[in-house]
Amino acid sequence: MLIAGLTGVGISALTNSIAGSEVQVSKSSPRSVTQKASQIKCKRMERLLVCFDTPGMSTIDDTKIVQEQYEKCLIKAAPGFHAILVVQKATSFSDHNEKFLNNITKMFGEDLWKFVVFVFTHIDQIGENLEEKIAKGDKRLHYWLHKCEHRYVGINNRAKGEENEQQISKLLDVVEKMKRVNVDKIYTNEDFKKTYNMLKIAARDLKVSVQNIQDNPGKILGFTLEVLKYFNNP
Repeated sequence: MLIAGLTGVGISALTNSIAGSEVQVSKSSPRSVTQKASQIKCKRMERLLVCFDTPGMSTIDDTKIVQEQYEKCLIKAAPGFHAILVVQKATSFSDHNEKFLNNITKMFGEDLWKFVVFVFTHIDQIGENLEEKIAKGDKRLHYWLHKCEHRYVGINNRAKGEENEQQISKLLDVVEKMKRVNVDKIYTNEDFKKTYNMLKIAARDLKVSVQNIQDNPGKILGFTLEVLKYFNNP
């Protein structure tokens, strides 16, 4: 699962909620706490999960920096994702949210929306039912929810224990239902396909498994797509 959103919406806090432990630094900040894309593996509710916590995109135009970090996910996540969790504060929807959603659509293409689940954080601050809040909210958000067939859940990242278990169980159920609708297909694109093919060539030439390279890209390939491209164009 790729976890993405604007800075300050609670991307790393959501990762911690999913993992059930403090695997990522999380705090309120005007700048993204997560500076580099991180891969987190955990087991929750009999499911092995692999999450990619990505840097939040700030209201400043740092699209290039964020895109570089997304591209680093190509090696570890190839050939693609089962789900893309778009994190959005339940308290508001702004022009910055609209810009972010347009940017990731340009970055990943329209097929992205077949794999998107909206995760609304800060539901403890809205003072009403999430469904009612969305119904009365910005019409632009309704457009984006329609694109992902209204797949969404609400999350309180402050929740602990049984309360957190229940909300993460609901999130994973939504993801599993989406996977069934998608017949277990993954989101992929030409970049992912090319990267995965290059990984297979590199694995063959180095006599290691693709998984081994993905688990240790820095040790084996220096974690650069430039090195990987050598195996496709020696």
